[in-house]
Amino acid sequence: MKNFTTLLLGCTLSLNAWAQSNAPATGGPRFIVISDTHFGNHEGEGPMVKVPQALRHMLGRQPDADAIFVCGDLTDWGLPAQYEQFMQVFNDTTVVPARIPYYVMMGNHDNYADHAADNFSVLGQPFHRLIDIKGYPFITTSMDGGGWDDYAPEEVQALADNLKTAAERYPGKPIFVFTHVPPMNTVYGTCKGEGGWGSNVLTETLKAYPQVILFGGHSHFPLSDPRSIHQHDFTTVNDGSVTYSEIEPGLVSEGIHPARYDYVTEGCIVTVDSASNVEIQRWDSYADEEILPRWQVNAPHDGSRFIYTDARTGGAAPQWQAGSTVTVTDIAGEGCTMSFPQALDDENVHHYVVDLLDGNETVATLSVFSGYYLNSRMPRSLSVRFEGIPDGRQLRASVRALDSYKNVSVPLQSAAFSTPVYRPAEGTQLPVADLFDLKVSRRGKASDASARRVAIVTGEEAPAPCRDAAFSHRGATFSGSADCFFRVDYAADAAIRQAFTQGFTYEVLYRPATADNVCPLSAQEGGGAGIEQAKGGLIQFYCHVGGGYRTLKSSVTAQPGKWYHVVATYDAAAGQLRLYVNGRPSGQMAVKGKFGFPADEKAQWIGIGGDANASGRTQFSLKGDILAARMYSSPVSRDQAYLLYHDLLRD
Repeated sequence: MKNFTTLLLGCTLSLNAWAQSNAPATGGPRFIVISDTHFGNHEGEGPMVKVPQALRHMLGRQPDADAIFVCGDLTDWGLPAQYEQFMQVFNDTTVVPARIPYYVMMGNHDNYADHAADNFSVLGQPFHRLIDIKGYPFITTSMDGGGWDDYAPEEVQALADNLKTAAERYPGKPIFVFTHVPPMNTVYGTCKGEGGWGSNVLTETLKAYPQVILFGGHSHFPLSDPRSIHQHDFTTVNDGSVTYSEIEPGLVSEGIHPARYDYVTEGCIVTVDSASNVEIQRWDSYADEEILPRWQVNAPHDGSRFIYTDARTGGAAPQWQAGSTVTVTDIAGEGCTMSFPQALDDENVHHYVVDLLDGNETVATLSVFSGYYLNSRMPRSLSVRFEGIPDGRQLRASVRALDSYKNVSVPLQSAAFSTPVYRPAEGTQLPVADLFDLKVSRRGKASDASARRVAIVTGEEAPAPCRDAAFSHRGATFSGSADCFFRVDYAADAAIRQAFTQGFTYEVLYRPATADNVCPLSAQEGGGAGIEQAKGGLIQFYCHVGGGYRTLKSSVTAQPGKWYHVVATYDAAAGQLRLYVNGRPSGQMAVKGKFGFPADEKAQWIGIGGDANASGRTQFSLKGDILAARMYSSPVSRDQAYLLYHDLLRD
């Protein structure tokens, strides 16, 4: 918590700033807004290159700026050395002319260090303030902790007091508010399903003031997305990031950081005219180009002229240009590459869904980000590689373009193409699960069928026994409860621990009842590895290597009620993760570094029917069935994965 003396200093400076207001001008203020400079971060070229470049580009477009606002996460960890880098850039008059003041506030990252508030004080700025610029009110609000809702009661009260003062002293004018975390369920990135990078703490205070135009960052989501402005009770603007960009989880196969995400820097240039109309220019401050169209927030600032509301639908669906085609190349090694041009949209194409069709059946799906955050640098065409395509079939590719509001184009389809029949190498042996092999009795009792006979423990709620006529194994049905699971402990199991570090294989045959985020076989809790189904059904393999989780996404999206045989391998010697789904390759990834175990020994167990947790219960618990769950002390080969799947099938 910040000390009270410093808070009083902030209030005193706010009143002094108001008392020293500039004389009224025929034109209103002009200012620049950025956020998330993250000094100390090393993404891409790093902030010592990207931040001064962004500032020079934006000030080159608006050299008469009255102020620069930096909306939090000035640093990556709130360390003194990182503030020194910040000052080195912002106090360099070749970057920011001495006549242009800059105003900053603390974000959640700035609170990560010990003595965070003291470290911030080197900038000589209060935690909150009310400023007058050319007769218009500007309010800043800092955070006091590392969580997204960490706004101290003093900060909330200061915001309320400053809003009340501004409304009384500046009737009919917009009130500009700057903070790090935008209100929940406003701009892109703050809504459910987008990562929820928002906070509810300030909403009640703000909603009484429709004249508020609030700028925030935090999510790093693209400013070039039309959802980055939102109006309901007031106006909220996402100002992007000056470090790197990201998008919502689970939407595209590349993950939250698609190609060249670390070469994206953005910000806003805002001008107010003599009638108090506000124009917001969006800038790709890396490429030094404007993102059109400009946004308009016009007087009267009473909510009557809001246009960027929840009623927006994104207009027409994306369309393909005449002559657009999908080409299929490199049909080899049970894989193929699909290439297609970018579609057109009245705002922007967000991503594409590429389906591989066998007749009318979708046998594999991948999604790919359009790269719209690169603006003029966006690629004109895209390619996606499928692995483990069905053998001996006639297939087609189908591509749909989706805009930011999920309006969908008509499919663009390839010509039919054939794949060769796959045959495993002669003499390939069926591997034996030597670490554990789940066996479920007619009454639902779990045991280990491997030679080791390890203990398989049942959660407080016993899974029910189940069978399926298509497969030779008996298994269990899991209710989706955190107490319904089997577990294998490995904290004291030298064989499993050695396999994790040197190379291993997970195998599971499961049938999900939902397309929710669930883990059929998993040991992920600050370390470990697991097979996971992302929200929407995409099958993935998480493995903690080289200091963090490496996520291998398959080309298969699971559908409720269908069986999926998943084999995931970590080959430490080769530095590779591999995935096989239903006997076919479904992705591989190069990795470096050592395998990481959970620091908490209570989390060192493998969940069958959910992901292990230090509480002794599961998270991301499976609602569905499992017929096989096994672990091997070495990475199986592609041919062996094929044999494992077909061995389970009942002839």
